[in-house]
Amino acid sequence: CNIPIAFNGHNCPMEFANLITQHSKISLELVQRNAHKRFATMLAQNADVPTPPFTSHTLDPANNDDDKATFYDRVNASVLAKAIENLLTPLGYQDLLLNKEK
Repeated sequence: CNIPIAFNGHNCPMEFANLITQHSKISLELVQRNAHKRFATMLAQNADVPTPPFTSHTLDPANNDDDKATFYDRVNASVLAKAIENLLTPLGYQDLLLNKEK
């Protein structure tokens, strides 16, 4: 699973990293910005990432088409996270969780 890690001035991806084999190239700030985009409000390119705890907004996918797209995006991300967890040994997954604060 390749994800963009560097962008040009027009916010177009210029460099990618494999989430499994090149995870060290993916910065915590990039992860936090993507989490804000998926669960809260997208941050402007030069805006600082807010201080935790982070909040998410409630969705109403049954009545709002934008929320429906966001709902399926969140489900897809959850499935991907579970697939990555299943790729790791229990010790490897525990190590990943211990490093999440860094």
